[in-house]
Amino acid sequence: MSSPIKAWRDQKKIACLLKTRGVIKSLSMVRVPPAGFSSDAPYGVAVVETEKKKMLFGQLTDLNGVLPKIGAKVEVVYRRQKKPDSEGVIYYGIKFKLCE
Repeated sequence: MSSPIKAWRDQKKIACLLKTRGVIKSLSMVRVPPAGFSSDAPYGVAVVETEKKKMLFGQLTDLNGVLPKIGAKVEVVYRRQKKPDSEGVIYYGIKFKLCE
């Protein structure tokens, strides 16, 4: 998860990951989330192997309640991680979206 300052510092690393494609190697549905993520539950998380053979872990997005299968193709996107905190700070990070 990234605060606006951390996101600014990591922008080159994040930019290199955006639009990266990969294949789901392992996945799970989180039904009892950690503090701060209760409004998002249930949500999917996955281990993804990229085309460059790097392994990434992250949340799946835009699933519409349907968990994909192992082997599904995904791409890295930059999305809001959770609702704004009490000070209005919005946290962003990478997530995985199914390829169309």
